[in-house]
Amino acid sequence: MKNKIGGNLVIKKKIALLLTCVSLTFPVQGVLAAENVREDKVPINQNISNDKIHSGKEKLDIMCKEGKIVSLLETKQGIMMQMSDINIFLDDKSEIIDEFSGEKLTKSDLIEGTKVRVLYGPAVTLSIPPMSYGRKIMVINDYKGIDRSKQTVEKVVKFNDGNNAYIKSKYNENITLISSKTEIINENGEKSSIDDIKSRYNIRLYINEKEGILSSKLYLPTIYVPQKVVILGKEKENLLNTEGNISNIKNNNQGKSFLLKGEKITESGYDKIILNVDSHTKIIDGKNNKELSINDLKDGIRILGYYDKMVTRSMPPIGNCKEIIVLE
Repeated sequence: MKNKIGGNLVIKKKIALLLTCVSLTFPVQGVLAAENVREDKVPINQNISNDKIHSGKEKLDIMCKEGKIVSLLETKQGIMMQMSDINIFLDDKSEIIDEFSGEKLTKSDLIEGTKVRVLYGPAVTLSIPPMSYGRKIMVINDYKGIDRSKQTVEKVVKFNDGNNAYIKSKYNENITLISSKTEIINENGEKSSIDDIKSRYNIRLYINEKEGILSSKLYLPTIYVPQKVVILGKEKENLLNTEGNISNIKNNNQGKSFLLKGEKITESGYDKIILNVDSHTKIIDGKNNKELSINDLKDGIRILGYYDKMVTRSMPPIGNCKEIIVLE
């Protein structure tokens, strides 16, 4: 009898181990899987408040993502919000605000197609697409009479004892005037100042269409006087992105090149592009977050490829790859 009981225990342990392996092997498949997501399966640390994070008492790797809401799914614990390449779980502790007005919003104000900027993490699942906890959601609404413009800073010149400044845009001839009356916030939605605006930073301007745009034959370039400036971070966030399989790997003078064919993630990306890889290209294994080398790239593997806007006009275009995340 003891041997029989012991044998049953061994069988149960093997079954439990098998189920664990299966659950790790097959990732969460998109937002539709959220109906079966239990709260303990979502990467949430309820003991860490947003106030502690913003005050610096908790030094955590909170990440930021901007994009449109693809779909929303209600769960027992809250809402699963699907974006282009990540699923964000929201509950009653998730902070939702309007980026321009600062007004507090609720989950009912989130609708498909709305553009948002999300602070999430620090934990992110290894699934495809990944899933994380949304700590703060900033809704980017359209307002009548308010123009929205995104720029990359080339130079910031302060005057009047540093209380005012003008900003020269990197990719066009526009000039932005900042005064002590201009509201400035950082990517976390926190109050900032002119000193926080640096060269090669991306910024978003909210401009009154009647009073904030000085454009005529007498003014060259156009001068913006924004009501509000949002500091979005360094220019590197503007990299284009394609998810797909690689093939035709070839050696070149700098390293290697390959054909990436799949689906563009960013609007300005390409479904099919040839990418050059060298020693400066960061290559990460998406499953364990370990750094890989160029020699780990093999025909047929699936990746997320990040590259800049400088590509050839050939078909397919050729560009320089800045970062690779190996998905499988």
